Amino acid sequence: MEFFVHSPFGHRQNEEVVINRNDNCLVLQATFSVAGTLTRSLMLADIRWDPLDALIGITRSKKRMERLWWDICKLPHHCSAFSLYEEKGEVKTIPTPNIDWLYGQRGEGAILVCSSDPIPFSETPQPPHFQAAKYYQDKLGQVARGQWLVSMEHPSASRPRKIEIEISHHGANAFRESADALNATISIWKLDQRMQVIRIDIPPEPVITQTVGGWVICTDESLLRAASRSRQLQLPNETGGVLLGSYDMQRRILYVVDMLPSPPDSEQWPTSYKRGCRGLARTVDGIRERTLLNLDYVGEWHSHPEGCSVGQSDKDRHALGEISTEMAQKPAYRG
Repeated sequence: MEFFVHSPFGHRQNEEVVINRNDNCLVLQATFSVAGTLTRSLMLADIRWDPLDALIGITRSKKRMERLWWDICKLPHHCSAFSLYEEKGEVKTIPTPNIDWLYGQRGEGAILVCSSDPIPFSETPQPPHFQAAKYYQDKLGQVARGQWLVSMEHPSASRPRKIEIEISHHGANAFRESADALNATISIWKLDQRMQVIRIDIPPEPVITQTVGGWVICTDESLLRAASRSRQLQLPNETGGVLLGSYDMQRRILYVVDMLPSPPDSEQWPTSYKRGCRGLARTVDGIRERTLLNLDYVGEWHSHPEGCSVGQSDKDRHALGEISTEMAQKPAYRG
């Protein structure tokens, strides 16, 4: 096991004056060696964006990039946007080029650990900031088997537990013992390309059901949070998208499991919404293929602005009629 301390540090300005710009944060890289396999952990404390940018620049200028490689990264300052850049951004924080480079130096199966309260869906003065979380999650989505762990959401926001990460000759993997847990758990086990067993844990969400027209509509809180967040980001305009799920025709249950955001060619106004279609068919077809036809298009969703009724407008009823005609072999009910 080896520790390399990046910060506190000093660097020279104009080759003369030593400048300290790192807020006295202890930033370090820990390297674990197990049976010849190296696993690197980068711990970024509460460092702000400017000293972090300087730290990265110095390390890259010295050609010591391996000191910034990571498999596990403890994110700085409770997912603060100001550890990425001085501006939060409206939807997502855009970091400096150096910091963006840093979060690309991860291994396969990388783990991002965010020690914070649950990620909010709207603007907050104190971290965690949803704009920073959006950047980190998008970055992690570029790597195979990436894991995003928020301390007060793991395994669920209602019953958070300590995060444990196992480091072995297979690398790092976050896990928890489930045999004595009071929560329900969902675990998927699969073989990777090296024939090694990987466990994927999915925290269950509270289920929401409603009976409409003799059918049971079944979804969960994560879908409602996703729709609420999309609505908040687009206010004062309306927004919407596509719902994905499956039908149990025998028991007359409609499972709504996910949503797709508004396509880029959609038209959004404060009093109306026209859902676009660019790339949508390809996306839905890809989901159908990956799930072996278990998930498919099941309907539409759209939001109403602040202070407006959630009831259907005349346009909504007309749209529902068109959907019902288009999906003649499937039921169409308003939720």
